[in-house]
Amino acid sequence: MIIELKPEHERVIAQAIQAGLIQKPDEVLDFGLETLRGRLKARDQVRTATLEARVKAFEDLLAGSESNATLPEEAFQRENWYPDR
Repeated sequence: MIIELKPEHERVIAQAIQAGLIQKPDEVLDFGLETLRGRLKARDQVRTATLEARVKAFEDLLAGSESNATLPEEAFQRENWYPDR
């Protein structure tokens, strides 16, 4: 597979290498895919979480117990509370 990068993408990749976030340009794809896997997993957790678990996590968050929240950040987004809208 051949992937053509825009100049802006090449610039960001060079900055990531200079910052030590990646070692080689081809690691960008691994990094991006891992990010997507995490988001898909979080989305699945949100979809399978019960309403009671969401409410408890939200109440814990409001009470300042962020360390007690067991749901991903996406669980608190409005569109995930009302998926049929």
